[in-house]
Amino acid sequence: MTIDAPVSSKNNVFSLSQFTLRNMRINLLRRGLLLAAAISAGLFGGFLGVSLLLPKQDLQKQLIVGNDLVISNPRFIGHSTSGGKIVIVAEKALRSINGNAAVVSLVNPHVTSASGADLVAKKGNWNQETQELELIDNVVYKNTNGDNSTSDKAYWMAVDPRNHDITAPAPKNAIKKPMGQLLIWLMGNVRLFRESGENLTSTLAIWNDKTQILDTQGSVVLTSEENRVTANSIKFDRLGGHAYAAGGVTVTSKNVTAQSETLDYDNRNKTMYGFGNIVITSGGNSARAKSYEYNLDTKRVVLKGGVNGLMVKEN
Repeated sequence: MTIDAPVSSKNNVFSLSQFTLRNMRINLLRRGLLLAAAISAGLFGGFLGVSLLLPKQDLQKQLIVGNDLVISNPRFIGHSTSGGKIVIVAEKALRSINGNAAVVSLVNPHVTSASGADLVAKKGNWNQETQELELIDNVVYKNTNGDNSTSDKAYWMAVDPRNHDITAPAPKNAIKKPMGQLLIWLMGNVRLFRESGENLTSTLAIWNDKTQILDTQGSVVLTSEENRVTANSIKFDRLGGHAYAAGGVTVTSKNVTAQSETLDYDNRNKTMYGFGNIVITSGGNSARAKSYEYNLDTKRVVLKGGVNGLMVKEN
């Protein structure tokens, strides 16, 4: 029979069973520490081996290339003071180490506006400080109403991009705030392909994402199956169902040509209303008036305002 001796805390005397249990715990602790040390050494050795096998520049390839900090699959969100926004994603973004830190260059950017319209391009620039976007090279714009367009460049900003460089640093004393207007600028060889079948060319197109108004400017030519309209500018009000043309407006429909200073087209009744210095030419005859109405369904032109009382109906 084994009799455990009494334990004295003052003399650090342990019983046999307590001593055995204590040794078992110490051994387990030692083994755990040795195992953890072995795992850590293995991981460190593996990382060190890879570091020695790969060139140093390859390890940094994901971060720095030349003088650029490279970001893979970036995502940016632009806001305006009126509550609109755009979402920008790209294949990669490059931020110059020595340049304007607020500007990133985009590779294959894809932009979605608040209304759901999409823009894609080969490259672009995004200024995070001024909340301004520039898209360059093979820009394709797809609207939610089915209209598509192409252009050389596109911008998202409040000011006219023709007199503004978005890559330039903001003035030191400038108030930093998001842009106020939701304007998408399409510039250079603008071609619009409307879902209704009409095609348009111009040098500039400005899309207001909030009001859904498209303003085209610069030698605008609008063609459809039966009509051709040329003007200095044509504005399309998507929500209101109207189109407004101004500046040397000429409408050609088969053998009838109508000239005016301005033109209002109402899509609800398929009627064009011309105003100012009207000249109507048809089959060698011409007449002048202050205004005219041309219905696309009936093919009838009605002149108003002290004219010859000429009424032309196409065959």
